[in-house]
Amino acid sequence: MKQTRLMKFITMMIVVLIFTSACNSSSEVGNKESLDNEKNQMKSTTDKNDVESSIFYEDNITIDKMGEKKILFANEAINETQTLTGVDVTFEGYQFTQFVPDEAYEPDFDIFDGGIVLFTTKFHFTNNNDEEIYINVMWDSITVNDGENEVGSPVIFIRTELDKERNILDPGESTIAYQVTALAEHRFEAIKDEELSIEFGPIYQLDSDERVFAITGETISFDLLK
Repeated sequence: MKQTRLMKFITMMIVVLIFTSACNSSSEVGNKESLDNEKNQMKSTTDKNDVESSIFYEDNITIDKMGEKKILFANEAINETQTLTGVDVTFEGYQFTQFVPDEAYEPDFDIFDGGIVLFTTKFHFTNNNDEEIYINVMWDSITVNDGENEVGSPVIFIRTELDKERNILDPGESTIAYQVTALAEHRFEAIKDEELSIEFGPIYQLDSDERVFAITGETISFDLLK
């Protein structure tokens, strides 16, 4: 009788030990899964931040870290090519970004009483002329509803991928160029839902006295497809 009780006690203790071991193993697996999830979440957040920090066109504002940008809307896959005065002009895309300048750059934008919206266009130029062209002077104005209205703003920054002191494009040479114009936020709000296009040109050269002149008065236009 005592031996039977002893056997029952031993059997019960074995069951308890097995159950305890299983619980501990399950808890360790759960903790490991939880830790892995946290790591994955942190990695996902890091990856997202990496993407967000690299989505802006590499214009002067971005490269020189002049302030904070936030994408309002953009189309970076237009890739339409037209020829203007012997130059193949490919309009690759555009970005409208809300912009808050850093304190050091606030004086450069003090003409804006309210918010600022930047309009950055990305072009690819190929010079098919026999002479060099000067691409440090360009102009693109936003046309609303096929010419019903025009929002003209001078290009405030031009950045090319040319490794030169001046933005001179030699015959047969090509480059990417980023152009930035600035709009008052209220002007952007008034046109953002309309049909928009840009008028681009003309093409410029430098004369013997380093003075800028337009080769012709010709311009071309591109639709801002959304």
